[in-house]
Amino acid sequence: MLPTIVVVAPAPFATAGVVEQLRKAGSLVLAAHLNDPLPPHAAGLVLAAKGPFEPGGTPVPRALEEAIEADLPILAIDWGMQALNAAYGGKAPRETPQHADNSEGIPSRHHVFLTLGGKVASVIGGAGVVAVTSRHRTGISEGDRGKGLMTSAY
Repeated sequence: MLPTIVVVAPAPFATAGVVEQLRKAGSLVLAAHLNDPLPPHAAGLVLAAKGPFEPGGTPVPRALEEAIEADLPILAIDWGMQALNAAYGGKAPRETPQHADNSEGIPSRHHVFLTLGGKVASVIGGAGVVAVTSRHRTGISEGDRGKGLMTSAY
């Protein structure tokens, strides 16, 4: 039986690439709306979309709350990371103009530090400073991080 991965986004088109990659990896992918419950046979959750998530203004997706309660793996990208942070009581992201695209639409490059013990460092097999391409305009500062979350890159 294929593992069932649930994908939640505020707009269906926002996750097309993520859904395609999960299907190629051999997962059964189900799309869910913000208020949909998590199916009982779900093996994980993906939250991915562009744009801001405003704690207090946008409700935390029901499937996210249920995935946290069930201790399921969660992959949160952009909007999804902001929603995950809000679910843990974190604050809204802050503007990071130094990471934004320039006037020609070329993404910026900057350095991040991958922390020891973080998921990213364990997946790539090491920690330390790496250069990354960036198209985001916001970020979650350490003081705005939700309780229970660990910073894996900053």
